[in-house]
Amino acid sequence: MKHLYIFAAAALLSTASATAQSTKHPSGASPELVQLKSTPRSADWAIGLRGGGPANDECAGAITVPVNGDCVAVSGTLAGATESQPASQCSGFTSSVANDVWFSFVATSTTTAISVTGGAGTTDPDTTGIDPVFELFTGTCGSLTAVGCVDATLPAGTTETAQATTVIGTTYYYRVYYWAYGGAPTNFDFTTCVYAVTLPDPPANDDCAGATVVTPLAFCGPLNYSGVGATQSLPGVVCNGFTGNANDDIWFSFVATQTTMTIGATGAAGPGADNVVYDAVVEAFDACGGTSIGCADATLSAETESLELTGLTVGNTYFFRVYHYYTPAADPFVVAVCVVEGGGISISVPELAAGQEWVLYPNPAANSVSLSYAGATGMGSIELFDVSGRLALAQRGTLTTNTTQQLNVENLAPGAYTVRLTVNGQRTEQRLVIE
Repeated sequence: MKHLYIFAAAALLSTASATAQSTKHPSGASPELVQLKSTPRSADWAIGLRGGGPANDECAGAITVPVNGDCVAVSGTLAGATESQPASQCSGFTSSVANDVWFSFVATSTTTAISVTGGAGTTDPDTTGIDPVFELFTGTCGSLTAVGCVDATLPAGTTETAQATTVIGTTYYYRVYYWAYGGAPTNFDFTTCVYAVTLPDPPANDDCAGATVVTPLAFCGPLNYSGVGATQSLPGVVCNGFTGNANDDIWFSFVATQTTMTIGATGAAGPGADNVVYDAVVEAFDACGGTSIGCADATLSAETESLELTGLTVGNTYFFRVYHYYTPAADPFVVAVCVVEGGGISISVPELAAGQEWVLYPNPAANSVSLSYAGATGMGSIELFDVSGRLALAQRGTLTTNTTQQLNVENLAPGAYTVRLTVNGQRTEQRLVIE
């Protein structure tokens, strides 16, 4: 099995972003990162740095970093470092030079995090402090096997972090170097740390066998699901020309009620960069372990993916998985999912008008109503009153920004209702028709 951030034997945490689906780099890097790192850089200046390197200039002199419960920084420097082996392709980029220093650690857990933070420089964008790159190895200094490497951030004292699946008691090595911007840094210092990671338990629908059953409706009544702790069950599919990282896929199933059905998935909105907010990818199958029958990856983060399936057999059970396109965990790590009867229909969540904090849909409604909330997080209540003023339904709890609440109205009589939303003492009302 797998977990959130895994390379071959290790997990990769990259911090990158994309501003349009068409700009997606294989690593999920932002256009700015691609632009800065797409042109080969001159390494002439680096020749003068060779010779008289630090004690850990080669693998044999690797400094042992203690494994702690959290990040306890160990200081390092690349001043005078030489290249022990050529630069590797990391996060889709290859530096023109790899003047490196070496570290080792003995794993104390089955998942270990490694982090490297470059010292900040003085320019903007910063090219005088180091833009760190690091690569992890198994084996011994005389016979090393590369596990993976990371170079997914821009300069100015940035941090690269990776998680690796490790064997307790085994020694691992990693080398640190920097991206060559065409001129020598003035600050070669950095810090690094290694710490044990306790992973969250995977969700119940982490694999196809535990797929969550979704009831098809005549409209999209999305329910929210968490991807925290999810692991990869199948590699990412090539979809719409892009291949995301399926290291956090979760599974669903539905029974076809028509020969054409539509699956919808919308990542929860959040304040983070594009690669942090959930960018949904959907793939459908004719059975668990069966044949892929379609996929959708045509939108960006926190937008709705719509996958229309045709030629289905009424009464058959179909499966689909949803995952976040990028390697790092989404924040918030939540996706809303629905299955709609028929095709050629819009299943997107209604957009809020300027200044509007919440919206009800569908309206009129029959069995279920979704309340999309974009106001401030706080304790609140949702109340439905009939035309006589009688309280017909009430829900209380914490309302979180950019989430969707589900109201079950199937037992309410048809007619007009007033929906009252109260959050942090502020009350607003909207009309709802139940058919």
